[in-house]
Amino acid sequence: MSTSLYQIGVECIASLVGGYPLKLYNSVYFGFNQYDIKDDYTGLIKANSDYLTTNSNAKVQVQGNTDDIGSVEYNLSLGQKRADAVKQALIAGGANPNQVEAISNGKLKPRYSNDTDDSRALNRRSDIMYTTGQPSGYSQDSNGLPMVDGTVYTGHVSEGVL
Repeated sequence: MSTSLYQIGVECIASLVGGYPLKLYNSVYFGFNQYDIKDDYTGLIKANSDYLTTNSNAKVQVQGNTDDIGSVEYNLSLGQKRADAVKQALIAGGANPNQVEAISNGKLKPRYSNDTDDSRALNRRSDIMYTTGQPSGYSQDSNGLPMVDGTVYTGHVSEGVL
């Protein structure tokens, strides 16, 4: 897997302006058969935790996803572990547990093909989807993946977002 695809967890969709990303995926990406959150996602988790903490009406559904390697049952379990890991990180950052729901899609709802190692890597993620009270900078791309802009994450890229 190439470095650029590994970093796509918070890929810049637009160019960087002064070191600040204009549009980012609101997703945490994982290694093969992994559900530990890498330090690279500290900024993304903190930004979402902070938003949830200061906006008590906001709610998210964390959707755990996997590639297509393995059984449906195994991948539903792995997807749940990924979603739960992100949920716990959001709560540890200050979000109220009632604001965060964690579910698993396993391998049942891939957003990318599973034809190559690189495309499988894009399916190994937990998406932080706002269901109510979403920030003004929240949107979804053409694949239905959650995206945020500088109204959610205003930190510098070097703080752990890329």
